[in-house]
Amino acid sequence: RTAIDQSYWSMARADVRTTARVGGSVAGRTAERLPATSASTDWHSIMSSFRIPQLVAAVALLSAVALHSHYEQLFSIGALTSAGQKGMRTIFSSAADDDEGEIPCNLLGRSSFHFRERPTSAQVLPRFNGGRTGNLFFTLGASIVHVLDQNATPLLVPSPESRRYNYLPVIVNSSMYQSDVTIEAPSLGYPYYQTRHYNIKFHQYRDELCHYMAMKPFEYDSTPGDQDVVIYVRDIPHESTLGEFNGVRRIYAPPPRVFYDRILQKNHYEKVWVVGDPEIMNLGHPIVGYLMEKYNATKPKGSNALEDFQFISLAKNIILSPSTFVWWAAYFSSYRTTLHFPIMPLETMLPWCELLPGRPRVKYYDWFRSLEFDDIVQAREVCDGYLEGTLGDV
Repeated sequence: RTAIDQSYWSMARADVRTTARVGGSVAGRTAERLPATSASTDWHSIMSSFRIPQLVAAVALLSAVALHSHYEQLFSIGALTSAGQKGMRTIFSSAADDDEGEIPCNLLGRSSFHFRERPTSAQVLPRFNGGRTGNLFFTLGASIVHVLDQNATPLLVPSPESRRYNYLPVIVNSSMYQSDVTIEAPSLGYPYYQTRHYNIKFHQYRDELCHYMAMKPFEYDSTPGDQDVVIYVRDIPHESTLGEFNGVRRIYAPPPRVFYDRILQKNHYEKVWVVGDPEIMNLGHPIVGYLMEKYNATKPKGSNALEDFQFISLAKNIILSPSTFVWWAAYFSSYRTTLHFPIMPLETMLPWCELLPGRPRVKYYDWFRSLEFDDIVQAREVCDGYLEGTLGDV
């Protein structure tokens, strides 16, 4: 299996280099940073020069060709202690020195650079509980890190839900292998696994998650430039901005205009892009329309949610809304990307304070009190303070 995987990833790098003709798009950027591999190699000459000991490698290569064809078919279809808080800066900032390039870490080919095989493998059946792309990624991620914590290579068991992630070929292909043991899906954090515990685990195992959740590079007419910013607006259709759910006051709307004004007027980006669900991408939406009129925000020409997802990951500057979708898009972005993360003064429809991204180049905004933080521990204290009521009435 190791020989096949190595051969496949080598071919994938060559395939991305030679077949992508997208100019400055994601595939073009990928090709610039992949190891040099000639796609015009004379395979007949190589095969004729094989000696007997090399036949094993030849078999592995032929197997990889079949596996490559299989992948192409897939493409078509908790609270911390004070000591723990002090350690968070070290855990999350350690990756700052990793010169990983300027492209998302989960592009097929790029995603395998830091992957490490474990001594054993273990099957795990993720426990899905509905939701769209973001919730799906949290469920898959929790199952993967649960197995990695036991020093095993995760093999996800096929289920009726498998069709929902057929755009993740590494995960889908893992079900083809036999495992040494079977591990129960994690119960901690079920059903959505959107907890501080998994937030930390996801950053601890980022290289592995980038590998398992690898996606093919999409083709775009244009992609965000280094001095551009991509804004994701997540709005939940509701009768009012504020409401109550399960006895808790919640805010259903994205951050207000003042949040975007503070960032955009301070940074003077060359171009502003805005991404969101199709039903809100119009001048009639109070935030999207405002961004379009005041900042000439432009919608990318992606045809589906996955293209929007990767488009966000390509940006060097991302402004988030409370959303699992954009959380994962930002998670896979390069560590050279700057994230602008809003702290909400009330609960949202997801545990947003649990998901403060602990990674380099994150700016946290308490827009309600016009404050800005670079430090995750300070930002977490403010975010928790709102929910606990220690910062006064909202």
